[in-house]
Amino acid sequence: IFDGAIIGEEPQHLKYKGEETSVEIGNNVIIREYVTIHRGTALDKGKTVVKDDVMLMAYSHVAHDCVVGKGVIMANCATLGGHVEVGDFAFIGGLSAVHQWARVGAYAMVGGLTGVSLDIPPFTVASGQHAKLYGINLIGLKRRNFPEDIIKAISKAYRIIFRSPLPREKALRVVLEELGDYKEVRMMVDFIKSSKRGIARHHKD
Repeated sequence: IFDGAIIGEEPQHLKYKGEETSVEIGNNVIIREYVTIHRGTALDKGKTVVKDDVMLMAYSHVAHDCVVGKGVIMANCATLGGHVEVGDFAFIGGLSAVHQWARVGAYAMVGGLTGVSLDIPPFTVASGQHAKLYGINLIGLKRRNFPEDIIKAISKAYRIIFRSPLPREKALRVVLEELGDYKEVRMMVDFIKSSKRGIARHHKD
């Protein structure tokens, strides 16, 4: 924990009335200068969670009731609104902001200066003021030693879901029929099906 970091301060929530809530920090977490992590609210699970091996760079902010997965990296000044979920080994670029209740999937990469208001599926790259998808996080997957066949399956699933003319529900069925043996593909499909805010769209070429 570096100079100026503040952990467990009251949530920035108008309905917070002093309830006893908490922050949970995992092992091997790096919290750099002036990071802020606020505790949870009684309106959710009552705790903010930062799991093992996370790196929070200077001036990043984790709001109330967030869950930050294992191995996540948040670059300088990245900001999570309340109730945000970030999957394991995702990367949030500097000066990016994730809207309250939005989700960033495991192994996804959010580019710098990105505004995330819709869910970002696992294994994808998102960028832009209103985040759009730019394919799969190929470099990140290779760095994490994903086998070539799994990377190809994820890439094919992405093309079917986001770049084919098929309606979303039919595209998801096709993906499961053709690639459902891969747990990573099932993870992507389940994430999309469970979205409450909606899923970011593929950018127009």
